[in-house]
Amino acid sequence: MPFVRIDLLRGKSRKYLQGVSDAVHDALVAELGMLPGDRFQLIHQHEPEEMVFNRSFRGGPRSDDFIVITISDGADRGEPAKRRFYKALVRKLQEGPGVKPADVFVMIHVTPPVNFSFADGVVATDVAAAEARERAAAAPGAGVQEADPKTEGGNALTDRLDYSGAHGSAGGPAQKEAGHMQVRQVVTGHDAKGRAVFVRDEQVEGTAIPGIGKLAFLWNADEPATYPDAGENPAAPAMLPPVGGIRFRIASYSPGGVVAPTTPRPGMQVDDEPGRVRTDTTEFGVLLSGKLAIELDDGAETVLSPGDVLVQNGTRHIRRVVGDDPATFVAFFFGAHRR
Repeated sequence: MPFVRIDLLRGKSRKYLQGVSDAVHDALVAELGMLPGDRFQLIHQHEPEEMVFNRSFRGGPRSDDFIVITISDGADRGEPAKRRFYKALVRKLQEGPGVKPADVFVMIHVTPPVNFSFADGVVATDVAAAEARERAAAAPGAGVQEADPKTEGGNALTDRLDYSGAHGSAGGPAQKEAGHMQVRQVVTGHDAKGRAVFVRDEQVEGTAIPGIGKLAFLWNADEPATYPDAGENPAAPAMLPPVGGIRFRIASYSPGGVVAPTTPRPGMQVDDEPGRVRTDTTEFGVLLSGKLAIELDDGAETVLSPGDVLVQNGTRHIRRVVGDDPATFVAFFFGAHRR
């Protein structure tokens, strides 16, 4: 959720201020993936002596309509998205309230979600986790009985995924859908004296993602950690990490063909061919159960079996579940540069 501060000279009309506010908001929604309802802005008007700026430094000439837009964002949206945002912003400001592009100065600060508290003294990461649990509880199959952790044999993780209900064409094989997904996560950290301690032993609920199946978001960070720390999950909100960031998650891909989100996520480049995507990440993954086909350019394809490891180096690819069972896949994503 970006938080926006807008600074400009005093004396502008209410219509002008509303136009500036709308232009900034619309550009954020269009280019940085901000939700339309996540609108938080502070507009500050200043006396002339309170705005000190060089009228020709790396741009200009700047006029008395000079405007400074400062954005605090919980995630780094990546350079391509920022470039698009800057262009869209100056265009909308010029088309709406009539601000000249030379008068628009923008700064974006990335602030870890743990540094936000939206209300009631509750840290933003806790709110995001609660929302994820609510979405998982509301998803189809959420009420399915959990697998008995005392059951002997089988895979320690996939035993937690209760596959119930079957569908398929008449006379054809039934396909299993992932039911309730819950993963135990044990987290270490440091106490006030720097000693190693267990800080959490928790159950992470899987979240239903249309076109994919279910994902358990385990650790999301947009920058390297600094130790010792308290072991708090940064809970960065974006699906994919920026350069220097990581994502750690477990997926239960639904059977029935190509794995493809119904809505492309920020940082995901989608080709015309259904399901063929590319991300600016290095991905390390291991298949725990099921069968997963990976198709690259020119139809080159291989099928992963349980225990196989995949290293995906920012390549265009299609994922396809083979057979009638969900494919359980553990993945680590590291943000990467692209020339």
